[in-house]
This record gives sequence, C-alpha cells and structure tokens, in this order.
Amino acid sequence: EVDEAVKFLKDRNVDFALMHCVSKYPCPTAELNLRTVEFFKQRYNVPVGFSDHSIGIDSALASVALGAAIIEKHFSLSRDLWGSAHKVAMTP
Repeated sequence: EVDEAVKFLKDRNVDFALMHCVSKYPCPTAELNLRTVEFFKQRYNVPVGFSDHSIGIDSALASVALGAAIIEKHFSLSRDLWGSAHKVAMTP
C-alpha cells in the first residue's frame, strides 16, 4: 500500500513526506520499529518523519539519528485532560 501511495504521489509530482507511526499510547520502546524510518528513507528517497507516541524524547532523538527529518510529538498543558494522547504527551 505504501508503494502504491508513493508511486501515485510521485507520478503527480506532489511534494510529500512519509511519517512512521505506531498507534499505541504509550508505545513501548521495543515496539516503535524505528528502523522503519531508515527503511522508508532508503526505499522511497523522500523526506521521512516519526510520529512519536512514546514517553520522553529519546525515541524522537533516535529517529533523527536514523534519518527522520520531521518529528511529531504530542504536547499537552495537562495530563488530566480527556483523551489518550494527553497521558503520554510532553508537558511544559
């Protein structure tokens, strides 16, 4: 599916980036599959990012070391707000 989506966008000269994400809140480090960032970058030759649902910043930093050009990290003013993302979001 990713091959097809990338081909579709490249055939139309669309600027885009691929984002790697594991939709688990929080996502344990062992399940982040960070090598996917490196794989996407090599396979598709487009900017690749990492949508980080882990606790802390270490995984985001590791993804940059593997080639991520974009980082998406949840930010919240309070972990007491409604919704699963607030529980693992960075706070001020």
